[in-house]
Amino acid sequence: MKVTEFAKRVGVGPDVVRYYVREGLLAPSRNPANRYKMFGSQHLTRMRFIRHVQVFGFTLSEIRDLMRRMDSGDCPCEDMREQLRQKIVEHGIKLRETQERQRFMESAYANWDRAGHDVGELCRLVEEA
Repeated sequence: MKVTEFAKRVGVGPDVVRYYVREGLLAPSRNPANRYKMFGSQHLTRMRFIRHVQVFGFTLSEIRDLMRRMDSGDCPCEDMREQLRQKIVEHGIKLRETQERQRFMESAYANWDRAGHDVGELCRLVEEA
């Protein structure tokens, strides 16, 4: 498959595929007649892995490291599990911070009319929230 056909099969744009090639996540062969990049079933498998692991919050750098280990015959499953555990912790912290920010904004919004148009009063509300 050429880039555009491969991209369509995996549900991404051709630029995403080209970027992943530049980043070392995919290593297509070349057609000797025209030098076009060619992708096969092994690339479909890799791309599905990349897309699934991204859902869990893994960065392309982390994915590249995992794939290098797999390519060398190593099984990174335990490390992936630990990385996922850490991402769960980090996501929980970010979620709590986002919820706190939401409560702050809702409080400021709910009390907006009470403050009127006095900038000093609006600032006091923001400080109280």
